Amino acid sequence: MDYIQIIWQNKIRLGEIEDIEGEVMHVFLKNPAEFEIGDSVHCLFSTIRFESKVLKKDNQCIYLFIPIFLKKFPNERRKFPRLDVNCSALINDFLSEKVFEQAATMEVNIIDISLSGFGLLSCRPLKKNIPYFLYVKGQELSLNPKVIIHNEKYTDQGIRYGSEILSISKKDLCLLRKFILSEQLAKQNLIIDHK
Repeated sequence: MDYIQIIWQNKIRLGEIEDIEGEVMHVFLKNPAEFEIGDSVHCLFSTIRFESKVLKKDNQCIYLFIPIFLKKFPNERRKFPRLDVNCSALINDFLSEKVFEQAATMEVNIIDISLSGFGLLSCRPLKKNIPYFLYVKGQELSLNPKVIIHNEKYTDQGIRYGSEILSISKKDLCLLRKFILSEQLAKQNLIIDHK
């Protein structure tokens, strides 16, 4: 177990890091009730000092926001969550999209999602190592990344594909990060406060 010092209101509190999943760090503390959701705190982890925000708290710990782009952070401790979802999307290969200007018509089901890619389920075959445009238009998530298919597995439900994000707009990346963060906190049986 690693320890972290949290500097808040000119006092240092020692916390124990449970894990770092995506952009959420779970820290066990002696008295998490003294923190408020949205508080800015300074942290010292090993020799790395950084600023963070309290996203959530419960009786034993606080949940700190640790951006994936934070420089000088020991990312080897970080695990990137893959979340199960059920969302329909349209997919189109690069050639059809850019050369022949054909609209995407092939439907796929997104079965899992992470910051690096998507798990897809299709009843029709896709080509491996070929770029595709993915059009996700859900109530909670709407984005259009360019992906590449790396693996396939035949299942009773259809063909399961693993894809990696090749490119994504800044706006869509922000939406994806927000969605994953919200889902992570919801899985902790917590209600998200929007301050």
